[in-house]
Amino acid sequence: MPKVLLRALAITVAFLVAAGQGAVPQGRYLSPAVPVDVSDVSFPTAGPVTTAVSLLATVGEDGRVSDRKVVDSAGSEWSPTLVGYEEDSISAIKAWKFSPALDVSTLKPVPSVASITFVYSRMFYPASYPASLALKAAVPKSGDYVPPLLVKVYQAEYPALPSGSGAVVLVVQVETDGWVSDVHVIRSVPSLDEPSVKAVKRWTFLPARYLGKSIRSTTTVALVYLPFI
Repeated sequence: MPKVLLRALAITVAFLVAAGQGAVPQGRYLSPAVPVDVSDVSFPTAGPVTTAVSLLATVGEDGRVSDRKVVDSAGSEWSPTLVGYEEDSISAIKAWKFSPALDVSTLKPVPSVASITFVYSRMFYPASYPASLALKAAVPKSGDYVPPLLVKVYQAEYPALPSGSGAVVLVVQVETDGWVSDVHVIRSVPSLDEPSVKAVKRWTFLPARYLGKSIRSTTTVALVYLPFI
């Protein structure tokens, strides 16, 4: 998707989220940062069939990512380490550019925390039974705003003979009950977009919080596919 369209989508998402905050307590609220320039994601050569990595990242006023922290990671099978997946996830978001969060009262960009989840799937033929994974959602103790954090993920039911591979990147709107209400594709792998969106709509999150209250907000998800050879 062209960058100009991604930026337009980012602004639209920000205002839609801001418009839906009727129950937010009084005070300074941030419309969330959303990615506008994303790239493909490397896939470790060995590991579980499905692996999920949940991250928190600080997005500056310029839309660049600085601090990055792994919240949790989990694999569909036992593995001695998932460090390779965590490192590839962190490396990917280092190169991404975000539309920064906005202070709704002034519409000025401000630093904020964003959540990003990477789900890696090795595609077998015939397709394996979709795996489900549980992730811990450790809530940061500092800051007024906490973005949504993934707690339950289901592997996408990819086509039996997928014609593509790589990362499908999505912006996901999460309601106050933790369920997904809307999904936008911002990096496409055409044969894998539909199963990715369908899978994400089944996921559950710990909803975003502002000043201690649950609010509607957005998060970013990258579903990374590698054909099994």
